[in-house]
Amino acid sequence: MSSNTDEPVIEIENLSFAYGPDPVLADVHLQIESGEFVSIVGPNGGGKTTLMRLILGLLEPSQGSVKLFGQPPARSRHRVGYMPQSMMYDAEFPASVIDVVLMGRLGGHRGFGPFRRSDRRGALRSLEEVGLADLARRPIADLSGGQRQRVLIARALASDPDLLMLDEPTNNIDLKAADDLYELLSRLNQRLTVVMVTHDIGFVSAKVRSVICVNRQVQFHPTSEITGECIREIYGSDVQLIRHDHRCSAEGHEWKRDS
Repeated sequence: MSSNTDEPVIEIENLSFAYGPDPVLADVHLQIESGEFVSIVGPNGGGKTTLMRLILGLLEPSQGSVKLFGQPPARSRHRVGYMPQSMMYDAEFPASVIDVVLMGRLGGHRGFGPFRRSDRRGALRSLEEVGLADLARRPIADLSGGQRQRVLIARALASDPDLLMLDEPTNNIDLKAADDLYELLSRLNQRLTVVMVTHDIGFVSAKVRSVICVNRQVQFHPTSEITGECIREIYGSDVQLIRHDHRCSAEGHEWKRDS
């Protein structure tokens, strides 16, 4: 499935949202073009996940509009592969890796009934893309945290999306697994638009083109503009930062928030 590169993938105008009387987002204007690799950062409670749910059409704005591929989200979200923060599963339930990835073939324009051969081919192709094809029959409970995150990405890819959206993909995995995940996302960005919510600003490097800072209001920055002062403005106070010496950029922007 291919997108029209002349239209923004995401376009938000004059958006506000509140849970009851409490405002969460105010006066948001945002445009993300096809082929971007964008990170959404900000403090807890700043509105990051709410912004993602609005983009997916899971919430309705109190004011303003959201367009996804030029249409209301409900009409175009089948073009989005979504990876949640974590996978809820019963460790005793005998689900295999391929079973989990096949879930990504549900919905969209697919009819009811058993999975077809094309579904299984698509699921295996997605596992190959994330480097886990040899684990297709392995019980999901036997995988490491980093491998399970890759399975969730494969499930998102199984629907053949044009946009990949990820919510905290490096939660609860070690630094090596996180670095490998960022390398994978960089490769996927060669054919997909990628939007990722994260607390970790350590990966903000040449691979991520732009950063969306969310703290009730939304600001869009090129990666080169993310400095220590900008980080303090995003989080409202000084934060403890850990340097990734093996990946630090020449400008000194390669940092990680200790959350």
